[in-house]
Amino acid sequence: MVGTTNTRVAKTIINNSNLINAKQTAEKIGLLKKDMKQVDAENLLNALPLIQENGELAPILPPRKYVYFTIPVNKVKHDLYRMLFNPNIKDGSLNKKTRAKITPVFEEVLTSLGIESIPVHPCILKSYNLNSIFKAEVSSPAFKALIENERTRKPNSDISFTSTIAGKSFANTYSKNEEHPRVFNMFTQMPSSVRQYVFKNVYGVDMVEIDLTNSIVQCLAARGQCMKMLEAIKTNILLPRDQNEREEAKEKLITWIFSLLSGTADKRWITRCKNRLREFLTDDYFDEMEFFIKAIDDLDSPHTLFHYEDILREFCRNHPVCISLHDAVYIPADRTDLIDSLKQTLDEHKYYYKVKSL
Repeated sequence: MVGTTNTRVAKTIINNSNLINAKQTAEKIGLLKKDMKQVDAENLLNALPLIQENGELAPILPPRKYVYFTIPVNKVKHDLYRMLFNPNIKDGSLNKKTRAKITPVFEEVLTSLGIESIPVHPCILKSYNLNSIFKAEVSSPAFKALIENERTRKPNSDISFTSTIAGKSFANTYSKNEEHPRVFNMFTQMPSSVRQYVFKNVYGVDMVEIDLTNSIVQCLAARGQCMKMLEAIKTNILLPRDQNEREEAKEKLITWIFSLLSGTADKRWITRCKNRLREFLTDDYFDEMEFFIKAIDDLDSPHTLFHYEDILREFCRNHPVCISLHDAVYIPADRTDLIDSLKQTLDEHKYYYKVKSL
């Protein structure tokens, strides 16, 4: 009976979980950022070759990967109390006595699932309209259930098209921005390392990534006739090679560019962003940096920069085994016909890209 109860409790918790983009959320929630930095520090330490007492090298531990997600704890506890103790309980918050009865059950199952809490104060969560934040490691009992829950979740908006992974379908939805709709699906909130793990270890699919990471910068460099920058994008040397440094540099570039295009930034912030761009470009692209900035100033609409997303989105709509993620497409490695087809399409539109087997 206990095992059956725990299974029902676990299912209720999983069904109410929602993956979040941890990197974006961490910009608002300091404790989440601290936790993510701690994970990075531990992974760096575990990767160091350490000498054991017997003089031999200790085995290097693989990096730990986590997904972060929210759970509406009050709602879940209320649902659990109704399920386990009183089916006639009224809607609303539990009182002190009922909370004391259900909380140990809730926390015991969290522990059994390998789910850890990020102890963010409720006032901070409320200010950002967030539920309580949790994390689970990819080897935890909860992980595959969380991923499958994300795959089968009913979207909040209309389904734009359907994709498949290992024969299992999932929905793609568009943002509400009608001028420039962006695709969102079960993989959108995952960091790249977790996404790669999910492809291989949850669904057993080898994927090839076709990535247009620098496409926005490429569009502006082409408009500004910044030939040296274009060559750097083509040869993949515009940004640092280290993945973490690369993502950080890309994020800064995009922030500066779209701050200039926002139409709402004040003059002081615009000046600051232009100066940051000059600092970034001055060492290697000094002769081109003013042309690049002028290309931003002369742009009629920022949506011009996202034409590549239209191409990727339509390709994935027509080929459901291909997965769209803004500036990248993931294609099963054995579908060389689709890989070649997308490469040909991108070549025709003169987009630079890189191909990587995951």
